[in-house]
Amino acid sequence: MVSKVTYNSLINNKRFVNSAYRSLVALGETPNKNPKDVVDDFLSKERYFENNFVTTLGVASSVKKMSPRQKAEFGAALSLAKQIPDFHKKGGAPAFDAIKDHLLSAIADPTNILGAFAGMASFGVGGAAVFGAKETAKQTTKNYLKAKLRASLAPMLTESAVTGAGSSFRNIKKQQTEIDIGNRTDIDLGEAALVGTIEGPASVLAGGALSAGLGAGIRTLDKTIGDTGAARWFVNNMLPRDVGKEFEVRLAEQQAAESKTFQTQAYAVGEQLNKAITKSVETGRFTDREEAQQFVNDILAPGEKKLRETNLQDASIPTELKEAIGTSQNFIKDLQRYAQKTRYLKEDFSSIFNADKDYARQIYEVFSVSKRSQTFDKFVEQTKQKGTDVVNDLLTHARANPDWVAKTVKDLNIVSLKVKGRKQFVDSKSLSEALSGTEGLQWAESLARRMYEPVNGRGFKLQGNVTEARKTIPEFQKLIWGKNYSPSQRLVWSVAGILDSIDGIRFGTSLSDSLLSRNKAVRAATQEEAAEKLNAAAQAAGKSEGILESDVIRVVGSGTKDKFGRETESLVAVGPNRIISDGEQVWISRAEAERLAPAVSPFLNKNRWQNPYTSGTITQHLRPIARLQGTFKLGKTVYNPIAHMRNALGAAQAFVGSGAWVRTRKELQALAKMSKAERAELIEGIQRSGITSTSVELEQILTRLGREITEDPGVIEKFGTLGLAGTRAGKAAMKLYQGTDNIAKISTYLSELGAEKELWKTLTPEQKLIKIRALNRGFGKGTELEGAGPLAAQRAKIGREGFSEEQAIAELAAQKTLNIMPVYTRVPLVLEKMAAVPVIGNFSAYPAEVFRNAWNIFRLGAKEMEEGYALGNKALITKGGTRMASMYGLAATPFAISQHLNTERNDEQKVESLRDFLPSFHQYGAVTLENLDPKTLEAEYLTWDYSNPYQPLTAIVAPVMQGIADGVPVDELLQNQGLEAAKAFVSPFTDPSLVLQGGQALFNIATNLDDPNYDSAKDTRAFVRSALPSFVKLSADATRAVGAMPEAVEKIMYPKAFGEYRQPPKDISELGSILQKQGFNPGALKRHKINLKTSSGYALRELNRNSKAYWNKFYKTLQQSLRDPNVELDPVSLLEDYEETLRVQYAAQQGLAKLYVDLKNLVGKAAARKIFFSKDLQGVVPSKAALYSLLSDAPRTNLKRLSNRKAFWKGIAKARRKPNTGAWRTELARIERKYNFKDVFEDPVED
Repeated sequence: MVSKVTYNSLINNKRFVNSAYRSLVALGETPNKNPKDVVDDFLSKERYFENNFVTTLGVASSVKKMSPRQKAEFGAALSLAKQIPDFHKKGGAPAFDAIKDHLLSAIADPTNILGAFAGMASFGVGGAAVFGAKETAKQTTKNYLKAKLRASLAPMLTESAVTGAGSSFRNIKKQQTEIDIGNRTDIDLGEAALVGTIEGPASVLAGGALSAGLGAGIRTLDKTIGDTGAARWFVNNMLPRDVGKEFEVRLAEQQAAESKTFQTQAYAVGEQLNKAITKSVETGRFTDREEAQQFVNDILAPGEKKLRETNLQDASIPTELKEAIGTSQNFIKDLQRYAQKTRYLKEDFSSIFNADKDYARQIYEVFSVSKRSQTFDKFVEQTKQKGTDVVNDLLTHARANPDWVAKTVKDLNIVSLKVKGRKQFVDSKSLSEALSGTEGLQWAESLARRMYEPVNGRGFKLQGNVTEARKTIPEFQKLIWGKNYSPSQRLVWSVAGILDSIDGIRFGTSLSDSLLSRNKAVRAATQEEAAEKLNAAAQAAGKSEGILESDVIRVVGSGTKDKFGRETESLVAVGPNRIISDGEQVWISRAEAERLAPAVSPFLNKNRWQNPYTSGTITQHLRPIARLQGTFKLGKTVYNPIAHMRNALGAAQAFVGSGAWVRTRKELQALAKMSKAERAELIEGIQRSGITSTSVELEQILTRLGREITEDPGVIEKFGTLGLAGTRAGKAAMKLYQGTDNIAKISTYLSELGAEKELWKTLTPEQKLIKIRALNRGFGKGTELEGAGPLAAQRAKIGREGFSEEQAIAELAAQKTLNIMPVYTRVPLVLEKMAAVPVIGNFSAYPAEVFRNAWNIFRLGAKEMEEGYALGNKALITKGGTRMASMYGLAATPFAISQHLNTERNDEQKVESLRDFLPSFHQYGAVTLENLDPKTLEAEYLTWDYSNPYQPLTAIVAPVMQGIADGVPVDELLQNQGLEAAKAFVSPFTDPSLVLQGGQALFNIATNLDDPNYDSAKDTRAFVRSALPSFVKLSADATRAVGAMPEAVEKIMYPKAFGEYRQPPKDISELGSILQKQGFNPGALKRHKINLKTSSGYALRELNRNSKAYWNKFYKTLQQSLRDPNVELDPVSLLEDYEETLRVQYAAQQGLAKLYVDLKNLVGKAAARKIFFSKDLQGVVPSKAALYSLLSDAPRTNLKRLSNRKAFWKGIAKARRKPNTGAWRTELARIERKYNFKDVFEDPVED
């Protein structure tokens, strides 16, 4: 009978102890020979090998270097160690050691950097659940997807169950190592895949009890936020906009996407018309573009049916132009039909959108462009040639209509005009008088010139009734403004006019239906009745709101008055005389309106729900700064070639991390089989659902710029991008940046759509109906709505067509896509409020979305698994597990790559030493050492996690993880690495904005020009880095790299490398190598450089500064206290201060010694000593005696001490106070013995 293996039996098994000892040595450890210590160390190594990615790779690398005998011995020892019972059972290892190793190996595992976040996302269902149920999973691997696991919480608390997580890659590495040592014959890919799914944070929620607990946690989430004013403020401002308001956000996204789709199509149709006009001029049908445009405008003009028919029948008109005109007209009519379907429209207003009538808006160039197509003088000359003198016409009209003058002065905010070369301040009265005077013609010309200037982006537009405005605008003014200057722009503006008229109505009425169906609103004829119904509903729900009549507002309002003649408030405002009373008779409480405001911000009644952060006089002045900030950011992203590569890589990785990649091939094959028309219809449906055109970075930039992607850029934008914005290349770059993002989201949606279709087939009719009813109720659709109570009758009146099965599947897929992919419509409102104060935060929206996506991926995966278990649906269980494992593995990939490369290159120790020299934003990343020049001491390294979409998350956890792996004490960990993690979290939101950085640099240059000692190079570099587009910096880097940069420029921009000889590339291969180092490679990875000698100097200077400051302060204090009898003598405090001074010295010398060890690891002992003893560092390092002591093979502290300073004490002895110097020196020496000549790497022993 084989004896049972226990912890104690291993300690007493000499053969095992010897094998374990030799194996530990072969693995690079230095174990104690005590049998118990050997067993403990080996078991610890085994646990880390099982659970820690870094250790798995390290062991795998070491095993490959072992001899066959060593491999066999290690394999036998490992096999025996795995046979001991779990720690809670008899014969198991000490519980504390086992738990500690499992927890630390899991937490310190780079593939587990999302562990803490996953714990929150799975709602804290218990310690065992958070770290996994590995033993249960092991025992049920074959049956995992065959039946619902029934393990209870108790048997899960096994040694293996406490293990954190791993990944498929780690598991494969582990299996390869087991093959190498003879413990396995081949790799089991099924096991690796299952481990990757099961062992992800929170993906081990396998079992009925755990699933139920998780579900309860999810359902409890919304209840934990509370409903106080402070809680609402926090939710509304600090959390993603869809938290607790998903249906409201979806309605806003859908309506905005509908409008954006029409606008995008309008620009495409307009571009087609534009090209046709150009071609018709080139073919000679029209003498110039103006004639061609007039021809098209005549056809588009409302009421010109006969003229249109005559012109289109003209055989000389190119077919392409006729087709483009027909497409434009049909597009407008389609939009009119869409608008006329809007519910609650008044008949008169609805008739505007009658497709039987022509619709074309009058447009003016002055409101549409940032630069007129020709100069004012040329315009005046051309109009005179055609028989119109606009200046004289203006003068005649102004003299007869002083009210027109007053309105023009007000509209254009005119405070001065330039007349005869002089600036003249005016108001409406003085301007009327001047126009009536003898120099009236000169004043008229000056006013006309001012009216000719573009006002696009300055906030002026025609006010009031547009039809009436057309009648009252004089013809000369229409000419000056550039009436219908472009048929294509006229089409775009006509589309915008229709959409502006109905967007708020369509959204507001849909929102009303949704709120009614969910008992969040009431239908009532008056405010008084609404208050009564809201209070009745609150009481029926067990609440006693006590809502006052004044605290009730309309969901949609058009300026209707209350019983006191006051305009009633509304959440969404529409123009007067547009909707019937039924559309305004839905009411909510003010508290509900405040809750909804962030979610529906695009459609808010701006007069009532004005954001104090983004309105007012101050913000008016800050808007140009916001545009400048947007321009600078545009240069760092859209106009940065490497950023495009990173955008593509990041979008692809976000797609993979969402878990949607599993079905990609299948869905793309189905897409390829569709006809062109079917694909176009599918893509348009995706666009209208609000999934595309939501790039976080690009949309945030456009918000700062105050324009849509299809609109022309303003002057600031053009200037800040060196003229690139608005050009064909600039527009193409912007479309490419957005298109890359769109592809990832479309792919994600198609995968989710396919998965939902497959899942739908497995549902029963009752389960399908439950899902459809939930959507109907959320969106306020359908007549078959659930629920009784006070508002049931109101819901029955909605009557909107409900979701079909196909529509339900599409919406569920869209919701999941928008939850797991970054979209701008859901960023926290506070980030948009920051737009009004553009001095902090640069790329803040994307990190915020990363956190939201990570939360939702884990939350959604957990819910899918819970639902899968509840329904007995294996596909759903697998989908949820795969979703979580995908993100988990993706976040770990950069760390896996870097660790693997460092291990294979034997660079692990060098990289760990290099980290101490790196800037904080690289220090804890996935770093590899690429080159180290022994002559220049310049190190080149790569950061592999820069393009990872989850880098904002890993940057937070990595410092803490590194500290745990290094064995840093908890208090020190929280103080140091915890601080770094906090900095990583807040930096995207609090870093000085690009505008502030650039402005500070310019300010420094401007205010120090007269200072002969001021070197402007540093501030010049700072300005270039912040303000100029990245393509300028990339061009400069490449120019310098090939040796073509002028010396004067290189001296300013690259001072540290100035003077280095650089030869031009010899061939295309060498040029390619240079560009690759600059970041032009598939991973968009750029090599970073750091000079070890320079960095050492900075570090030593900082260490010495603190130590020297403490010493000088104490020296003077003690000297004054012992000499001057008038100074109160406090021996206890003085001795405590001296000890603190020595502690600071001790810490500084520890830092110096650590720095020396790092340098020694990197460049060797001789080079490291040369740096420390160089003349450059004299004054920032201790004395030579101290250096010899600190840099020895057995380094000891050599502190500056007072007890042995004879001159100091001789001076004290002569002082008036005449203290007992012998006693003082004895006390000081006693303290010095605790710190001086001690092992520098040991902390001093405290009393």
